[in-house]
Amino acid sequence: MTGLHPPRRVAQYRARGWWTDETMDGIFTARVAATPGRLAVVDPPDKQDLMDAAPPDLARARRGGHAAGGRAAAARPGRG
Repeated sequence: MTGLHPPRRVAQYRARGWWTDETMDGIFTARVAATPGRLAVVDPPDKQDLMDAAPPDLARARRGGHAAGGRAAAARPGRG
């Protein structure tokens, strides 16, 4: 085995159409492009309890804190 999954299992999943060469980023980007006016990502209502952090201020982003349609990135040092 050279990867995370046995080659036999990968072949079975590909034969069934369960695995493709698409990436999660590619699928997400295509869906956003196909439905530009729809909500794409939502934090869980209990995020503050789960992550010990307040949810982002989306109203601020809408007022110009971030450009509409822009990209954002975050780093979590020590998380791999």
